[in-house]
Amino acid sequence: MRNLVTVGLALVFFTGWASPAFAQTLNDSESSGVGIRLVDVPEATKDDPRTFTSIIDRLAPGATIDRRVEVANNSSFERTVRIYSEAATVHGGRFDAASGSSTNELTAWTSFDHESLLLGPQETAMVTVTVDIPVDASESEYYSVVWAEVRSADIGGTSVVQATRAGIRMLLSVGPGNGSPVDFDIGALTPARDTDGAPTVSAVVRNAGGRAVDIAGDLTLTNGPAGLSAGPFTLQQATTLASGDSGEVVFTLSDELPNGPWDATLSLESGLLEREASATITFPDAGVGETVAPNRSPVLLITLVSSGAVLLLLSAGTLWWLRRRRAAASAAMAIEAASAATSV
Repeated sequence: MRNLVTVGLALVFFTGWASPAFAQTLNDSESSGVGIRLVDVPEATKDDPRTFTSIIDRLAPGATIDRRVEVANNSSFERTVRIYSEAATVHGGRFDAASGSSTNELTAWTSFDHESLLLGPQETAMVTVTVDIPVDASESEYYSVVWAEVRSADIGGTSVVQATRAGIRMLLSVGPGNGSPVDFDIGALTPARDTDGAPTVSAVVRNAGGRAVDIAGDLTLTNGPAGLSAGPFTLQQATTLASGDSGEVVFTLSDELPNGPWDATLSLESGLLEREASATITFPDAGVGETVAPNRSPVLLITLVSSGAVLLLLSAGTLWWLRRRRAAASAAMAIEAASAATSV
């Protein structure tokens, strides 16, 4: 019979951007801890917080990149740590590693200077991750995970093996130039109460750009009953959306909040890109409340008003100029006619 493998996954990318640099395993056994963190961050993206926890880049076909990761044996025993890559997908607002050591184009392009490390207790070591993009690679975005994994010895002569791993995401966009810019927009806000009676606020987010986005942010409530304010409430888990995809972000709030009405301000970000939406919402006594479209941003309103004023000024100036031309033409014709009459 095939060995039964029980895998304890320590996914740094499932826990949002508050994750520590070293992933914490789900196995409490001190004998099986493993950690991995990204060491190299490109100078061009050093201000983007996502590049400190994930390998994110835009590459031309034929390009090669190297990134160093630090692998740690967090246990009190000597361990063999396996380093490998596995295919991943972005679907339903999640970045998911495929099961069963799945492969894709990105895993085929990825190699390591060490595929196995023998580490003593609390010992660390550097591993270089190399990605070679073929010259004929299709223009697209590719996803995978770099894993550091340890496995226990057979327990009591059984065929049960425990494996613990920690990973770093890879999101690489391939194509000429800089590609489409990163962008997303925020749709309608929906207040509700969950089955426990706690108020929630959800919003639809659409990836309107050409790269995957990791949506994080917070929600603030103001101008509530008796002038109350609440928040900011931080989004507990980042939502990852591929280009063109839409998904929901959901905030669960304190069950002590009254129904409202409230002025809700939603501030979301992905890396350096920030978007804001606001709406007046009221929580229902139970179930789902009224969905409310977000108000126009004051900046956008000012821009529209300013644009209208400029167009008005341009129109007025053009009309004045045309009138001046007509008046000048009429005067010239009158002078020409007078000159002709005098000559006769």
